[in-house]
Amino acid sequence: MIADLLCTSALIVLIILQGKSFRKQGKKTRATVLVNPMGMLYNDKEILQRNVQMKLIVIDGQGGKMGHAVIVQLKKSHPELEITAIGTNSIATSSMLKAGADAGATGENPVVVASRSADIIIGPIGIVIPNSLLGEITPAMAEAIGSSQAKKILIPVNKC
Repeated sequence: MIADLLCTSALIVLIILQGKSFRKQGKKTRATVLVNPMGMLYNDKEILQRNVQMKLIVIDGQGGKMGHAVIVQLKKSHPELEITAIGTNSIATSSMLKAGADAGATGENPVVVASRSADIIIGPIGIVIPNSLLGEITPAMAEAIGSSQAKKILIPVNKC
């Protein structure tokens, strides 16, 4: 079940990115898959052998469109999955909650606290870069996400 979920999560991220454009301020930004996260997740025995509910966190900023798309696809394939949406602003959080996230929070402290106990963190690659997403990612957020023991699925985009 968990192995299936991890493979499905990685595949869903890849499916979302293939041919999907994200509009930002009238310009199109096309996401490109540079790595295949499926390999690093599928063979991880530590996660595969756990028999507990996984803690999955989706982090996004700006308008939350990428997080919204990820949550919709994950909920479509695994409705029983508990997803926590954390936005860097209230608009992003609201968008991800509308997509079907089970819980949501906004700001720096929720990112820091949730990253400590997460099993999987999904978000744009900018969440591990301080001052990215037009300054919405603070150095404390980037450090907490980067140093988390969680498996990270970072979605590459052209503009952070």
